[in-house]
Amino acid sequence: MGLLRFDERPAPGWFLALRTFRSDGTGVVTPVWSVELDGRRYVLTPARSGKARRVRAEPRVETADADFAGTALGPWSAGRASIVDGPAAGRARRALRRKYGLQYVVFRATLLLGRRRRAGGPGVVLVIDPVR
Repeated sequence: MGLLRFDERPAPGWFLALRTFRSDGTGVVTPVWSVELDGRRYVLTPARSGKARRVRAEPRVETADADFAGTALGPWSAGRASIVDGPAAGRARRALRRKYGLQYVVFRATLLLGRRRRAGGPGVVLVIDPVR
C-alpha cells in the first residue's frame, strides 16, 4: 500500500481504535497502527506513552477498525493487552514495517532520534489478545 492521504478513507485494518482504561475506569481512545499475527494484534508505542502506562496498570482494552482520527468504523472487540519483547516484538516490528512501509520507517526514526524519544521513551510493542 502506498502513502495514505489525509482526506482518503483508509482500507479496513489500516488504523485501529485502541481504547485503554484509566484507573478510574474512564476509557481513552487512540488511533494506532496494528498488525495481526496468529490471531493477536500488535501495536508499537513509546514506552512512556499514556497507552503504555494504562496497559501496565489495567490490561483490559477494546479495539475497532478506525479512521485516521480514531473514530470506530465497526463494532468494538474486548481484549487484554501486555507489553512484549524478544522474538515476538521483533517479529511484530518486521510485520508493521511490511504493512506500513515508508511511513513506519519515518515513525521509528522519530521514536529513535526525535523529541518523542526524550518525551515518550523508546518504542515498545503491545500485544492484544482477544477476549472471547
